[in-house]
Amino acid sequence: MRAVLAQLPRRCDLAGFDRRGRPVLRIETAVPFWLLDELLVFGAEDEDREGDDPAEDEDGG
Repeated sequence: MRAVLAQLPRRCDLAGFDRRGRPVLRIETAVPFWLLDELLVFGAEDEDREGDDPAEDEDGG
């Protein structure tokens, strides 16, 4: 994953800046489907490890 993230700045365009002055990057690249699947779920297991927070419930806990 680190190798993929390291390539992003080399393969993206600066699209502008948001209201806070942060750069907005436009990324256009072709990837195999397996890599897309990995990117879509990247970090999902970290959220599963978090403790349940009633404040995050839709009805407010």
